[in-house]
Amino acid sequence: MSYSYLKVWYNHGMRLLVFSDLHYADKEHYEPRGRKLSQYAEELMNRLKDQANKNIKPDACVFLGDYIEDTGDSDINAKLLRRALSFFEGFTMPCFVVPGNHEFKVLDRNEVAKIMDVQYLTYSIDFMGYHLVFLGLGVDEEKQEKRGFVSRSRFICDEDLDWLKKDLSCHRVPTIIFCHYGIADDDDMKNNYWFGENNDLALLDNRAELKKILKSSDTVKCVFSGHQHWTKHLVEDEIDYYVVGSLVEDVDGNGKPDGVFFVVDIDNGAIKITEQHLTI
Repeated sequence: MSYSYLKVWYNHGMRLLVFSDLHYADKEHYEPRGRKLSQYAEELMNRLKDQANKNIKPDACVFLGDYIEDTGDSDINAKLLRRALSFFEGFTMPCFVVPGNHEFKVLDRNEVAKIMDVQYLTYSIDFMGYHLVFLGLGVDEEKQEKRGFVSRSRFICDEDLDWLKKDLSCHRVPTIIFCHYGIADDDDMKNNYWFGENNDLALLDNRAELKKILKSSDTVKCVFSGHQHWTKHLVEDEIDYYVVGSLVEDVDGNGKPDGVFFVVDIDNGAIKITEQHLTI
């Protein structure tokens, strides 16, 4: 499946490559889990890097989280995360990233930030005439005890929400938001392999608070998220929400990863989202 979606809003030209949910596991720790073909993660990243550098040539790449297919061991997860991060070496353009829930199964925010070599997991940049905002996740052990590990990091912490209010109020150029979890309330998980039985686990727990902030700023044009392992476009309150599927998901049940990614072109007053697929 592929699609191309065009919407007009005016500013400078820019091309982004957006992808998500790598779920890397090395041979020693790989275990088949559902439709995740984690054994192809490194090869897919190498192919994506080759496509980006030689053919697509985006101004920047954005990864939406879930670098690893986690284990229950913090040392192993840290090792896997460091290895997955090394796959981003060799891209000839900047790469911006956010963490996903699998990074936080047994690691806390400080550990993940240290491994990712960043001071803050939530941050923003001004890039080619646009304001790009990258939302990290909070960690709450109590949420995990009550609702399982997916809920452990399924929220934006209050500190980051306060920061976001101030950040958006200081910028008047078109803004693009990147987050791991889904945000749109109309995002129905019917027939979703992973979340069809529990819609909420696909979405940010405190999305109502976040969307109130996004709606209060007339600069926010669109939001990109991953996590759900399928591809979708929704519109709420005149904000476009794009969900990017997983690179390693076996969506057709044929033993091959989907290899999905988005090429986002903003040019001559329009944003065009084109879905493409790597093949193995």
